[in-house]
Amino acid sequence: MKNLTDRLQGLAARLRERARGRRANVPAQRSGPEPVTYVRQLMTGNPRACGPADTAHDAARIMWDTDCGCVPVVDADGRVVAMITDRDICMAAYTQGKPLGEIPVSSAASRSLVAAREGDTLQTALDAMRHARVRRLPVIDAGGRPVGVLSWSDLVRHVHLGPRGSGGEAERLTSTFAAICERKRADLS
Repeated sequence: MKNLTDRLQGLAARLRERARGRRANVPAQRSGPEPVTYVRQLMTGNPRACGPADTAHDAARIMWDTDCGCVPVVDADGRVVAMITDRDICMAAYTQGKPLGEIPVSSAASRSLVAAREGDTLQTALDAMRHARVRRLPVIDAGGRPVGVLSWSDLVRHVHLGPRGSGGEAERLTSTFAAICERKRADLS
């Protein structure tokens, strides 16, 4: 755990240095509040989804085809009811001792759902990720249907390629990621 903390602190330091270097090479910007970043600006749109009765094999195929690590699970009306991750599939295969084609998504997917809306701010999404200790959020519309997924890949690309800001977003990301990766006290005993 100490090694992970050291690595995250090193990453935060490198991101701060990169942000300082970028600020030195750009014209002075207006002073004032940092611009607000919204989930819709960062998310990966048009996610493929699966249903609770689909198999873990079906979900894994979607992940393979779309090069992602999670798939929203939708009900008959197309509303997101859960998420299934590559880790969920591995753990279900291990604990159930069955081939992926015999494991329903409903028995492997998350039991609770934490989601974001397109109009949520980045900080709202980070707070949700931190609180639920998840690395990915489905992004839903007002009817609960999936319109995107916000993942750590999206967030890291934003900080690396995004606007040349104060570096505050980089620090918020590393702080959130460290909190997500922290083990609960009960996990350590």
